[in-house]
Amino acid sequence: MVTNDSRTETSSSTTKNHDTFAADLDVVLKTLDLRDVALVGFSMGTGEVTRYIGNYGTDRVRKAVLIGTLGPDLVKAPDNVEGVDPSVFEGLKNAIRADRAATRIGVASGCDRNGAARGRRARHAQPRNP
Repeated sequence: MVTNDSRTETSSSTTKNHDTFAADLDVVLKTLDLRDVALVGFSMGTGEVTRYIGNYGTDRVRKAVLIGTLGPDLVKAPDNVEGVDPSVFEGLKNAIRADRAATRIGVASGCDRNGAARGRRARHAQPRNP
């Protein structure tokens, strides 16, 4: 198994877009001469996998697995009335600035179930009843 850390928050790189991520993945696959691979992307990684296939084809790819995909038009706009209001993302960015670790815990445990997306320290919360 080979994992690829795409210039995300663990990197100081300022070039962070799916074309760059796909190009980096292409370098990894070619350098290691990997073929018949299964590419697995989660959340933002799904964009990397799909962009890789779109830009470089499937010659080296056996299958692609997309988990927790992001829609192409996530933000609400005049031509995307069903998108998410931009204030949601501003709130998330502010929470990350205030306390990155708590926000990540909050998102991982259920998206604002415990107030993390509003900038408060995350607490372990009981799951909501449907």
